Amino acid sequence: MSQLVIETETIKKAGLYLFAILGIVIIGCLIGMSLVDHYILQKAQQSSVPAVTAVTAPAPTVVPTVVPTQSYPSVITYTVLSMTTSTGHYQILTTAGNILYCTNYYDWYSQQTQDTYTATVTGTDGSAYLIANPILIAQHYNHIVYFPEEPRYYEYNGRYWQCDRTSCDPIQYKQVSGERVIHGQPPFPYLYWD
Repeated sequence: MSQLVIETETIKKAGLYLFAILGIVIIGCLIGMSLVDHYILQKAQQSSVPAVTAVTAPAPTVVPTVVPTQSYPSVITYTVLSMTTSTGHYQILTTAGNILYCTNYYDWYSQQTQDTYTATVTGTDGSAYLIANPILIAQHYNHIVYFPEEPRYYEYNGRYWQCDRTSCDPIQYKQVSGERVIHGQPPFPYLYWD
């Protein structure tokens, strides 16, 4: 009888050689396919006709505008168009269209429409300027020698005056309550005229 002897070492070596040969073949195929793709891509780029594109002007370069930073305090001169507190602020609208917020009631209350003031700008609140210390520089009322029969009231240096056709007399604050007070020097204080 004959015996069959199988050598496992020989089978292991044959399997390793087979896998090594298959690996080399697969790597060679991948390299060959990449070379063919590269060649085809170059041919396609050379044979394609470039499309005619319209020449466009380059976009203009936008130069940023330099906005000067406002340092406070600064001074503003304005003519009062209207006044309100309906916005929750002591607000003044100027004839130039600016919105001003007075920092306190007394500064706001001391101003009159159509009069021109200068004030210190202490900051901003959104689109409105915060102002303090308004100073009257021009009144819309023109002083004339002839005064109408009804009295006019003035406040000057903390004192109140009532001027009519014949005289300017000092009065108490309670007498001007509810009246339109002109903040400035009376026309001829202390003097009487005919």
